[in-house]
Amino acid sequence: MTARANRVIEAGAGTGKTTTIVRHVLDLLLRDPDADPERIVLTTFTEKAAAEIADRIREALTDIDATMDDDPRWPSNRDSPAYRVAPEDVATARVACARHLQQIDRLRSQTIHSFCQSLLRLYPIEAGLPAQFRIIEGYEKNRVLDEIWSDWLEEELSATADPGWIGEWTTLFRQFAKLDSIREEVFELSSRAELLRDEELTLGDPGVLIGSLRAMLAVVCELRADPLGKVPREALDAAQWLRTHEPPASDSIGDWLEWSRPFEKLLDLLSFQKGPRTYTGRAELQQLRGTDGKEGKRPSPFALLRSHRVGEALREVAVRFATFRERAKEELGAVDFDDLLTLSAALLDDPRVLAQVRARYDHIFVDEFQDTDRVQAKIVDLLARESAGNLVPGRVTVVGDPKQSIYAFRSADPETYRATVEGFVEAGATKEFLGGQFRSAPRLVAAINAMFGVLLAERERDPNVVHPVYQPLEARREDGDEDGPVVRILLSHDSESDATDDEAAAMAEWIARDLAVRPGALSRYAILPRKNKPIAAIAAALAARGIASVTQSAGSLLEQPAIVDLMATLRAVAHPFDLAARVSAARSSLFAITDDEIGAHHVACERECACIWSAFEARLDAWREVARRSSVGDVIDFVLAETDVAATASLLRDAGSRLSHFDRIREIAVSYDRTSGGSLAQFVDDLAVRREEEVESEPNLADHDADAVRIMTVHGSKGLEFDTVLLPDLSSQVGGGSRPAFATAEPKRLVMTGSAATVSSGEERPGHDDATLASVMSDRMSGETDRLFYVAVTRAASRVVFVTHPGKSSQKDQNFLKRLRLCLCIDKGQLPDHFPDAPGESIESLAIGGQSIEVAFERCAAPADAAEPSRFANDDARAIVDAHSAPSSITDALCAALRPPPSEPDRLAAEVVEQRLAAARYRERGSMLHRVLERWDGDAATLAPLVEALRVEAALGANDAAIVRDRVVALCASDNWQWLSSIETLGREVVIHVAKGGAVEELRIDRLLRDGDQLVVLDYKSGRADEWRLEKDKSQVRRYCEIVTDLAGEPCRGLLWYVSADTERMIEARDPEFSS
Repeated sequence: MTARANRVIEAGAGTGKTTTIVRHVLDLLLRDPDADPERIVLTTFTEKAAAEIADRIREALTDIDATMDDDPRWPSNRDSPAYRVAPEDVATARVACARHLQQIDRLRSQTIHSFCQSLLRLYPIEAGLPAQFRIIEGYEKNRVLDEIWSDWLEEELSATADPGWIGEWTTLFRQFAKLDSIREEVFELSSRAELLRDEELTLGDPGVLIGSLRAMLAVVCELRADPLGKVPREALDAAQWLRTHEPPASDSIGDWLEWSRPFEKLLDLLSFQKGPRTYTGRAELQQLRGTDGKEGKRPSPFALLRSHRVGEALREVAVRFATFRERAKEELGAVDFDDLLTLSAALLDDPRVLAQVRARYDHIFVDEFQDTDRVQAKIVDLLARESAGNLVPGRVTVVGDPKQSIYAFRSADPETYRATVEGFVEAGATKEFLGGQFRSAPRLVAAINAMFGVLLAERERDPNVVHPVYQPLEARREDGDEDGPVVRILLSHDSESDATDDEAAAMAEWIARDLAVRPGALSRYAILPRKNKPIAAIAAALAARGIASVTQSAGSLLEQPAIVDLMATLRAVAHPFDLAARVSAARSSLFAITDDEIGAHHVACERECACIWSAFEARLDAWREVARRSSVGDVIDFVLAETDVAATASLLRDAGSRLSHFDRIREIAVSYDRTSGGSLAQFVDDLAVRREEEVESEPNLADHDADAVRIMTVHGSKGLEFDTVLLPDLSSQVGGGSRPAFATAEPKRLVMTGSAATVSSGEERPGHDDATLASVMSDRMSGETDRLFYVAVTRAASRVVFVTHPGKSSQKDQNFLKRLRLCLCIDKGQLPDHFPDAPGESIESLAIGGQSIEVAFERCAAPADAAEPSRFANDDARAIVDAHSAPSSITDALCAALRPPPSEPDRLAAEVVEQRLAAARYRERGSMLHRVLERWDGDAATLAPLVEALRVEAALGANDAAIVRDRVVALCASDNWQWLSSIETLGREVVIHVAKGGAVEELRIDRLLRDGDQLVVLDYKSGRADEWRLEKDKSQVRRYCEIVTDLAGEPCRGLLWYVSADTERMIEARDPEFSS
């Protein structure tokens, strides 16, 4: 077989990246009947994308097989197929196609994290992990990290600790003051452990800075009074002090900072805004005090030395914590998703393991390579090469578009992409560009080419910041051109109103008018704000116009309004002395106390408002009593029941999403109670951390087939396409934020900024006058905004509509608004001049990059019905609310609602609480018993260790473990257990992956057995076989049996074994004639 080339494929938006990968895999398979699909690895960014690629490869093989006697090609229904079998290759392809269709399920199409997990499962001992290591995420991950941090602190600050460590901690406490602040810095920095440990990346040389400091001081020291009085008195005082206080002879940072304190106070007295500007030494004095240049603020050398010492200490501490954390998690057998990557990269540093892994795979395809971080790139690079460091011929194909690299917050960056692909090309890989654009109509492609040819024009190469150069695309879509401009800009009508609400109303009005002119599906439209916050307002504005919408992944669950209100209330209950928490709870939808009422109580203590606040405080006190005796889940149930939020939510348009949010928070609470069982205060604090980390996603409520406008963030739209895209929120200040540490290539430095700014941050930046390496990060984030704007615009197939607001807050020349202006070659401040003076539309032909592009500028009119959009589901719901507002005093009604019922001051009696706690403990024991039965092999010697391990995992007590152990012993005497022991167990906790709705669903069979010539699926169930659950449980097992039958080609029977603390019962789920 002819050696294949390694390939780097750069694919513009809409050019068919997935089709290209499928075409290359087809070529591999159809040219070689003996090719083993299991030796081909395809990795991509999401499980959904991985499943899609696998499905398309299967469909392509099936399509080609069906046309083998005619003109074998794929897709067979196109005149220009993506792949066609040459006549001379048909015989080989026929054999190969038939063979590969039999074994295509062995093809490895997965995410990079899934691939790394499979490596660690193959080599757990070499990776320092137990064979059955588990993946931790969400609350469990935070809990484990909390425990590790506590254990590490005890070791780090013990009496036997290295004295140098104490010095580092002293430096950190002087800077950050609080342990919580230090922890936050250490956690954030240790997330980039691969950078911290890179010995080639230095923090800069303080000795060089001190050398330049000495030179500046020598100039200032020579300052003398002049006859014309040009030298300010404050400068002369500083010079005089220097002549009487020799600088330190050493390069010790501590010596210099001790010496400089009085001198810095003298420098603070200097003013460079007034007085002479041309005396000798002025520039040195200004540098010694710190400057504000055009490239940003430059700290004084003394401040830089001070922060450098903090940076050095922080790096050392973070590395030690990262090392301890890795060791502790390995001992626990727990890894998170980041660990899957770092442990795999470390595993491949073992030459023996690397050689074996390289021998397992012939071809590696990587999709969305621009989203790769340093660790992922290292793994791909290692597997692409042989022991001498050369690329294995035909081993690797990477496909990506650096213009779509938008995940800096996940440590992906185009600098890593550039370095890796340039390394591949230097090693002999071919580089090609996909320029045929199949997504957008020709006129829109022309507009995109013109706009981004300007915004992403070629710049001088920067070794530290990648600016991908735009390459024009060729329109391959032959239809879809719309009448009128394909680029439109809407200016909403009211400069005094809230920009978000006004833009939302303008978009709803525009879509309604557009539908009247261009009837069709609502799903043609997508609204893509930069962030999640406007989504609710946009959906409400559309609903007010009678336009259906769906939101897909509208952000973190903990950011949703209903959950924000609930968490504010729980925080007030958990933290009685937190006044801010109580005020937030009072203002929440659970109480709806107004700011005036809160202020009146705290300032004037007016009788009526004091009554409201007293009732509110009384309710919180009552809930605190409940919280002392109940699990967190029960507290949440109690609060939701007492405030009747379900009834309130049912009156609103977004009732479904609000209620689903409450259900999800209940699930989190139940998980918390089961795994930790901590206090309400701990739960609230842990969720506050999770909110910052955005680990909880809102339930995806979107019906993908619904005829409704799509609303999602630009990041959420990646990989999707829509006929008409509307882009609001153009001035939103949303960026990737600064990184705790970042690397530069020239010079090789690790740069830290802020309060831990290192000497490296103040070094001169190559090729940039009056700029330091600290400016690299801001340029990178600016570049990411350019790329995010490109992703947003290129989601459109026919038209793109930009939406802005006339208010001052929306006219800042920043973010998307600035990119729009640059793309259209409009001078700063001139965009408003292009809109007509009155509501209406004007069309202009703008000269952009040598082309003439029509752009419509439309000033929106106020909506005909200027009434505020209703939040209510219907008129009946509004009437209910109006009726509740009928009492003579709303305050009286509110107090009545808040005041605990006099006949029942505590609605949850102590005995009820005890019953609930007992029931919860009963359920926990049942769950633990379930886990024991799933995993125990029947060996008496292994029972006690297994029960103890599961007890620790479930955070139960020793008494609970004893009860479960005794129950297992009792079960061993039952007929059902004796029968199970007599037949063959094929597997426990058998995992099966099933394609469902374009995604991969993971199913887990508790136990797979063989009874003679019959396969048996056994599903353990905790509790009793109650009628209300029986049919659902049977349906689940029947599905397992059908899947096993399809896979094994044998009949399969299904059993349900219900086991509680005092009963056990086995029931047939399939084949009722079978009896154990």
